[in-house]
Amino acid sequence: MGSELRLHTRDLTVVGQDEHGYTVEDTASGTTTFISFKQLVDQLKLPGVRVDVLGPTTGRRLECRLGGFVSSEGLPVMQRQLARFHLAIANAIDVLQEELRRKTGRPDAEITSRYADANRERIRDIAQDYLGEKIHLTPPRGGQGRYWTLYRGRTLMKYARAARGVGPGESPLDAVTPLDHLKGNATSRLPARLRELMTKAWEDVGLDLKALSVASVQKRLEVLVKAENEVRCRNCLGPLITPSQATLKTHRDRIMTPTEFSIATLGERETRRRSGRGSTDMRALLIGEYVEIDECKASLVVSAKAGGVWERLGQKDQSALHEIDKEIRERLHILVMLDVASRMPLAWIVTDQPRADATKALLRMATRDKSREKILYGCENEPMPSIGIGHVKADNGPGLRNAVVIGAVLGVGGIMTIARAYSPTDKPYIERMFGTLESVLLSLIHGYTGRRPGHLPAYDAVENGVLDLELLQEILTRFMVDEYPSMRHAGVGMGMRRPIEVFKEINETRGCFPPIDADHRRIALGWEQSVKASDEGVKVFGIFFNSDRLQALRDKHRVSGRLRVFVDPDNLSSATVLLPKVTEPVQVQIQCTAFADMTLPEVQDLIALYRKEDPTATQLYEDILFRLRRDRQLQLRQIARDKGLSRSYSTLDEAARKAKSLLAGSRIVPSEALAGTTRPGRILDGPGADSFIMPISDEMLIEGMASEPPARGNGGEHDTPVPLPIVVDTAVDPVPVDHLEPIKPTAAPLRNKDSRTSAGAILGRPKNLKELE
Repeated sequence: MGSELRLHTRDLTVVGQDEHGYTVEDTASGTTTFISFKQLVDQLKLPGVRVDVLGPTTGRRLECRLGGFVSSEGLPVMQRQLARFHLAIANAIDVLQEELRRKTGRPDAEITSRYADANRERIRDIAQDYLGEKIHLTPPRGGQGRYWTLYRGRTLMKYARAARGVGPGESPLDAVTPLDHLKGNATSRLPARLRELMTKAWEDVGLDLKALSVASVQKRLEVLVKAENEVRCRNCLGPLITPSQATLKTHRDRIMTPTEFSIATLGERETRRRSGRGSTDMRALLIGEYVEIDECKASLVVSAKAGGVWERLGQKDQSALHEIDKEIRERLHILVMLDVASRMPLAWIVTDQPRADATKALLRMATRDKSREKILYGCENEPMPSIGIGHVKADNGPGLRNAVVIGAVLGVGGIMTIARAYSPTDKPYIERMFGTLESVLLSLIHGYTGRRPGHLPAYDAVENGVLDLELLQEILTRFMVDEYPSMRHAGVGMGMRRPIEVFKEINETRGCFPPIDADHRRIALGWEQSVKASDEGVKVFGIFFNSDRLQALRDKHRVSGRLRVFVDPDNLSSATVLLPKVTEPVQVQIQCTAFADMTLPEVQDLIALYRKEDPTATQLYEDILFRLRRDRQLQLRQIARDKGLSRSYSTLDEAARKAKSLLAGSRIVPSEALAGTTRPGRILDGPGADSFIMPISDEMLIEGMASEPPARGNGGEHDTPVPLPIVVDTAVDPVPVDHLEPIKPTAAPLRNKDSRTSAGAILGRPKNLKELE
């Protein structure tokens, strides 16, 4: 028995059979193998197996005739059109033959070449009905063109016999297909050695990561060919000719696939990015179930020229502002969130600092109502309502991939996935949306800088950058609300429908993710401030919020410290307060209702505008206040002198003299050294220090007021020691012990007026003198 073959990877033909199995032939290699019935049944169960039951009958002659093509549909367009023309001629001859048999009454009458040539006009009329195009009997004037000319008799009969001679399972169209695609000399005209040198030149130079040009490869080939020609000249062989760059490129395409060449010159990562497959599935079915966010440079230069105050500035200020405006021009970033199920834009932000704060603002816009933008910018369509977020996918940009953004997404009950770097197929929907935004909107705006450096060499983007941020936000909002949702979308699952219609259909049939709880949304996405509560409530960013529940809980739990307050900067009607010992958040309402319909940045700008004052008016009012306060002070002094009123204040000198007299009564009474004793820290300074050490404890410290000299006895052993009261003056700086002189023991107690302790206390007379003796 032969080796086992996999039928799903080869085309096998049964060429023999016996009681044990089949003898099959591999058409690719021409080898013959015997397989048993069980092996054949097992292989036929494999997926992709094709059983050719007509191959032994026809021998696959039409497939071999077409040069290996199974059908003529795989040939060029011109070959397929010629096949249709020839088949129409064959059908016309069959009709003409039936007419001849009816006229002559002979069932076996056949059309001859001469009869067909004589009836070309009749054949032309019938063939035109089959082909559906006009057929000429003679070639029209004017050279070669796209028209059909009827052949003569023998050629007509050749195609008629070919169409009639097909076997079972064969197509007449394949039988009459011309073999023009096989014409020409297919052998290479380049020597084999030259092809080897061309391959070596590509390996040496062309397959480098520096992505060198074909001209560099040709220069390398010239060196190789010259060295080869020197060898050939010594061996009496003809020289090789260096081929052109087109021939070099064709040779590269023959020995390498485009993917292999891209990996060799661009790297595996870039090849995967360029050759990656797109998305062919529907990744989301609900609104808000799966969203994608991304950021890109707006490719715009926006002017920072102030609006509305130009006419109030002087000539010098206008000139200075004009010079500053030339410098303060910057590229902006646009952040967009797209709903995958409906392809509707959920949020869009224009910022010059794409950081975590901008991404949180994008999340806030997606989860809130956008009716304010519709009214402010005059949009016609209804923007997306406030919805919840299920799955958020972003790339690894610094403003998207950080702990703040991921924590905010988790805080609103969603999950976040970070796409791989250089893998646009991980989030194809937002990438395609940015391409539409670039081509449809941004390229038309004044100050467009182009898709890449040097894209618009003759256009001065800085000079034409006259838009401000507010105007750019208005144009972008109108595009996201009115224009993009109304455009036909050919993406997967869209079917050339418009995003706004897809949103309405999904919202009616499946629904949206429910909106996020207002308190949880403010805690996760809002602005936080730590403040103290009062009877007026909490003051956050200069705005008071209060509620009855806040005051009741504050009084119940005796809250006195700082509270955490969270505010949605886009909606100031309410705020959320977290109190210690209170499990649920407390919602408070704004107290200044004039700010209820404003955003927090608008309120801050309004307050800043209120505080802003003309420098001339500021100097005028400050002068008025100075004069009023000075005159009032002089008036009060004059009244005091006239009425003889005593002063109610003290001068610096008077306060210093009173303080000096207040501390003048304090003094220090130093202690006296007893006979046979030494002061603390001086035990080792006297004679016999090596044999005598006096223990000292904290109980020996005595403090008090000096009233009278201590009583002394005759120095007997039964004399009772009298405590020495001490007055410690803390105003006097203590003298370190190291600066004191040692006191020698004497028969009578000595008083050293200059001795002081380093700790502010004096060591008194020790107790139990008998034990020391």
